[in-house]
Amino acid sequence: MRRLIASCCTAAAILAAPAAHAQAEDAVIITATRFPDTRRELPIGVTVITADDLRRSASSNLAEILAQSGLLQIRDNAGTPNAQIDLRGFGATGDQNTLVLLDGVRISENEQLPAQLSRIPLEAIERIEILRGGGAVLYGGGASGGTINIITRRPRTGEMSGYALGRAGGYGTRELRAGLARQGDGLGLSLALSDEDTEGYRRNNRYQQTDFAANLEAQGGDARAYLRFGYGEQRLRLPGSLTETQIAADPRQTLTPDDYSRRHGGQVVLGGAWRSGRHELSADLAYRDRRA
Repeated sequence: MRRLIASCCTAAAILAAPAAHAQAEDAVIITATRFPDTRRELPIGVTVITADDLRRSASSNLAEILAQSGLLQIRDNAGTPNAQIDLRGFGATGDQNTLVLLDGVRISENEQLPAQLSRIPLEAIERIEILRGGGAVLYGGGASGGTINIITRRPRTGEMSGYALGRAGGYGTRELRAGLARQGDGLGLSLALSDEDTEGYRRNNRYQQTDFAANLEAQGGDARAYLRFGYGEQRLRLPGSLTETQIAADPRQTLTPDDYSRRHGGQVVLGGAWRSGRHELSADLAYRDRRA
């Protein structure tokens, strides 16, 4: 299956100057309305999961980390790492009423499949904004329960950093993550790569996931432009279901030794913003290709 999505969006906003005696919570800047705002200025409840929260979590699965916030439920109806997300209790249709965005661009699927959260490297995420309530006016359909906007990390001026992480476990499990960020006065680049491989508990249960994300940004004066690219590939062997008798005989067996699934695809976002006084103009163009 192949799916192409292109979108172009422009918006303008008037930014109010902060009050002299702002509350502590006003210091948290979010982009739930496409432009930076404080919590106090938004008419809807917003919960922010920061990069520090992601690092402190014992899980490397993004769906599980979202569930730990206590605001949503996840369901694994297909035996894949991409669990169904349910915000505000829609049940079986939860993922069709919870809109998932990556840097403001829709990644939710339209054919009753969960969003591919597993293809987003955790280290590439700066924060996650969870908006409870309908967001259809701003982002389109499929947002009756709410919106989850995943914001990737932007390099900061003068920053040069890198990281590397390796893990290993039972059943042939290994995980590698690496990244690099460099930002000069006018041009910045950040890269993130992750690779995960495990044989799984059962036979014909191998899972492989490789993801790559890049962000190139140029800024000068009151204007900035950016190019974001992401690619992910998932290979999953499907051991199938077993009856109670079969589990008692051999819980690791499989009746479908040749079944498997493969999904891969990429996304490119080109955009920019220009600010003049209290006014700001922003535009972006996104292209997504997914094959299964």
